[in-house]
Amino acid sequence: FHIQTADGLIPPDPSVVLDLDIFRDTTPRSDLRPGQVLAGSDNATLAMQDLNGDEIPDYVIAHRRKLWVFHGSPDGPQFTQPSAIMKTAEDVTVVLITPLDDDPLPDLLLLRVQIPSIGMILKGLFSNLDIEISATGYANQ
Repeated sequence: FHIQTADGLIPPDPSVVLDLDIFRDTTPRSDLRPGQVLAGSDNATLAMQDLNGDEIPDYVIAHRRKLWVFHGSPDGPQFTQPSAIMKTAEDVTVVLITPLDDDPLPDLLLLRVQIPSIGMILKGLFSNLDIEISATGYANQ
């Protein structure tokens, strides 16, 4: 991240460097297997959005079953002191930051896609195939 200085200049070297490789959930990697939750990317992912209404970007980093939330500040982003660390019981397919209630703050939505079992896939060749999707929402406080 290149943070503009007080005199309006943008430094040639980054003011803050984010290494997503240091954000790792130690839960073993999930295989792509019928009947299990489709895990998202094995790489940590970053989402940026203002979460607390201060008009400064905040950051959500996700890896496997673990999420880190970092609030930005007028001084720029920091990735050393998370404001929240969340763990889920199952793998997460995708993490979304989206409104879930009537307040103006965005919320956190975790989606899990269940891979159909072999039996369900075979059944789906001759009739309907159902894909189970479950969601867990966390309202922003």
